[in-house]
Amino acid sequence: RRRRNIDVEVELNEIIEDATKPWEEMEMCQSDATQYRAVVARCNFLSIDRPDIMFASKECSRCMSKPLNGDWEPLKRLGRYLLSKPRVVHMFRWQDKPNFLSAFSDSNWAGCHKTRKSTSGACFMNGAHLIKAYSKTQANIALSSGEAEFYSMVHATSEALGLRAMTEDYEDPLDPWLYVDASAAIGVAQRTGLGKIRHLETGSLWLQQAVKNGKVGILKIKGTENPSDLMTKFTDLATLDKLCGIMGLIVRGGRAASAPEMAKHAQAGSKDSEVNCIDDYSSEIGPGSDRDDDNNDDSDDGSPKDPSSDSEGSASSPRVG
Repeated sequence: RRRRNIDVEVELNEIIEDATKPWEEMEMCQSDATQYRAVVARCNFLSIDRPDIMFASKECSRCMSKPLNGDWEPLKRLGRYLLSKPRVVHMFRWQDKPNFLSAFSDSNWAGCHKTRKSTSGACFMNGAHLIKAYSKTQANIALSSGEAEFYSMVHATSEALGLRAMTEDYEDPLDPWLYVDASAAIGVAQRTGLGKIRHLETGSLWLQQAVKNGKVGILKIKGTENPSDLMTKFTDLATLDKLCGIMGLIVRGGRAASAPEMAKHAQAGSKDSEVNCIDDYSSEIGPGSDRDDDNNDDSDDGSPKDPSSDSEGSASSPRVG
């Protein structure tokens, strides 16, 4: 028998990692990522005056560097909530002169399932008037709920002392009082030193000295009555309305009677699209286009329909995920 030499060519193709991932875990294309960042930036702008969407917009902002396809879902849910509750009214009723500043602090320990980082939330009130609120992700990883609450207290106290310095500029200094619903964090703040919590960051122990010197007072509050809970986690609609009421906020639908009239091309925007980019739409039709005349309806009073009377899900809270 003769031996034959057979040449065999084998092609080795590189397996792309993204091909093995589901569509939701794949990164967006460049155009989708740009649109995602633009919509989230608008949500951040709205959240400055809307504590009801602060936490949801903060969670969406965490994905702006490398957004995934699945990140559209929480953003669309936030958009549906804004359609059902398009405005929030800040009530500044007449009140007697307050004797102190109220600072409410809360945290959600290890609320992020990916990084296990906690969220700090706080709101500051002058009597019954809301001054400021925020929702932020803690940079460090807390090993206990008491530690996460203590870090949230440290950040809230620094903001409260800054507000006290501002009242001194008005020649009417007001001392801040910090309301917290965590007994463990209050115990850490009212003692001196680390105690048995050896892993606590020493850079945050200045709060103990501030409490000892009387620069800030600490009071216990029920968790169900702490309005800063709204900035740390997702809540149902009833809890959202209750906490907004404590801060003097009223969530309403429709447009205010004093609001300026909307442009015609904005009124005629697509109702089926869950993310409507008005800037792109206006650039397509251009000023003075004939399409403006087609949408002219004398029976339209310029106010959008209140979506709160639509089908179920329209009045849901801005839960992400």
